[in-house]
Amino acid sequence: MGQAQFAKRQELPESVANFFDDFNPSGNGRTASNAFLAESYAPPTQLLTKHALSFNVDVPLDLEELFWGTRRDIIFQRMITVGGRTNTIHQMISIEFTPHMRDGQMIFLEEMGHQVDAQRGDVWVVLRQIVHPVFRALGDDLISSCTLPLSVALLGGTVEVTGMDGIKLYVNVNEPEPFHFPLVKTIDGQGLRTPNGRGRLVIIFDVNVPRVPTSLRDATTNMIRQIENAPEQNEDA
Repeated sequence: MGQAQFAKRQELPESVANFFDDFNPSGNGRTASNAFLAESYAPPTQLLTKHALSFNVDVPLDLEELFWGTRRDIIFQRMITVGGRTNTIHQMISIEFTPHMRDGQMIFLEEMGHQVDAQRGDVWVVLRQIVHPVFRALGDDLISSCTLPLSVALLGGTVEVTGMDGIKLYVNVNEPEPFHFPLVKTIDGQGLRTPNGRGRLVIIFDVNVPRVPTSLRDATTNMIRQIENAPEQNEDA
C-alpha cells in the first residue's frame, strides 16, 4: 500500500490537463470531487507518464472537523490496465485529518493512482473547507461578526460572543474615541488550533440602529442635538 505524506499542491502540466478534459464529462479530469466516492478517469495506454496516471480527490470538511480533527474513509475509482485489459476498482483508504490542517492542504498517496502495467500514478487528497455560517478561517485566525446595540456602540459596555469551541466569551467594548467603523476586537488564543496553541479570534462589530418610535421622535431629536452641540470635555481635567 502506498504511503500517505503531507505535501504542497502540484499542478499537472497544461498538456496533460487538456488531455484529461477530453476524457472527463465534467470538464476537469484532474480533480475528482466527492467526499466519499470520487470518480477518476484513466488515460489511454500511450500516455504512460506518472502525471498522466495521477489525479486529485477533493474531500470537503466542516470547519468544526478542521478544528477538532476527524477521520474519513475515502473511496475513489482506479483504472488498472494489465496486458491490454482494463479493470475499474474502488479503492478505500482511511485518512486522519488533524486539527492543524488547513483548507487546500494536500495528502500524498504514493502509487495509488491509475496503473498501466508496471507504471503507477499517485493520488493527491485535497482538503476543501465547507463555508461556515458564523466563522471564516484566515490562516490560523478565525473571523466572526457581532451586532452591537446602539447604546453599547455609543457608550461602551460588554457583549457576549461564542467561540469555535462553544465557550462563552465576554468582550468589553469601550466608548470609541473617535467614533468610527468598523469596530474590531482581537482575542488571542481563540482561533484555530496550531501545534503551539491557537490563533486569534477577530470580531468585526456592526451596529444595530433601531427605528425611533413616533412617540419618542421629538425627545430623541432634542437629545441627539444636545449631544452633537455639547463641548468636548477633557476627562483628565
